[in-house]
Amino acid sequence: MNNQAVEEWAEVFEVENFLSKERVDEAFDFLHEELKKLFEVEDFKVELGKVPKAFGRLKVEATLALSFKIELLSDKMMFYFTPHPKIEMSRADLARIALRFESILRDFVETGGKPTLYLFFASGQPLRALRRLAKVEKFLSLIVLGNMFYFFVFIFVLGFLMFSFLYYLTPAALVFIQLVIMFYANKLVLSRSDFTISRENRFVYIANVRLRKSEIEKLASFPMFKLAEVKDEVYSETLAKNLDVTNMSVASALRRRGFSIDEGDVEVKKFDLYGIVEE
Repeated sequence: MNNQAVEEWAEVFEVENFLSKERVDEAFDFLHEELKKLFEVEDFKVELGKVPKAFGRLKVEATLALSFKIELLSDKMMFYFTPHPKIEMSRADLARIALRFESILRDFVETGGKPTLYLFFASGQPLRALRRLAKVEKFLSLIVLGNMFYFFVFIFVLGFLMFSFLYYLTPAALVFIQLVIMFYANKLVLSRSDFTISRENRFVYIANVRLRKSEIEKLASFPMFKLAEVKDEVYSETLAKNLDVTNMSVASALRRRGFSIDEGDVEVKKFDLYGIVEE
């Protein structure tokens, strides 16, 4: 069924138009590629005129398809949907799909359609990786926050040993120990994080690194500890000296590890995260 032949659309959603007409064709191509990762896409077509449009049909399930049309007006972006059969999808279901379309197009605006690496930094705090925790914290972190099988084995072995000494008091003692671990788990989670947010350390920096296709495979094989070294180096050169994280500092640290990254490929945003939560 040709989407242009759908005269009456079941649902229509609109949002503010955030796409520039100069890159509409690239944005629709990006949308097409991303949709193919989620659905089987049929009859996708783009019309670039005074009112740019994209048509298509999604195979949602074996017996359910969804015709769609996107129109870019001067100030609005319109999403039209008609499911086949119509009774199979509610307005809420279609609203979620419209939100997914919008999210993909916003990703294009944010990243330029390139794969993206995000690096996070916090003012006043160097990276605290798990490898730097004390041995006891590492062990408890593995038990409480790792595979629940370890937690089960830990409680089972502990219960067996305690029963040898406490006998019938063992169940009460085990419950008490689990409560202690549960209350301590919050501190363990915080200790595993790269940073914590406080009134004194309120700013978070997000470095958006747009990768070329040639860099994607290199990143996939890049060890995580080396990525931590990149973050440590950027922190030492900037925040540790009361300077802001810059695109130049991030790009330089990545180039020293073999990545072909220019300053223009990096965008750094600064947020007062503590202030946002406080409000």
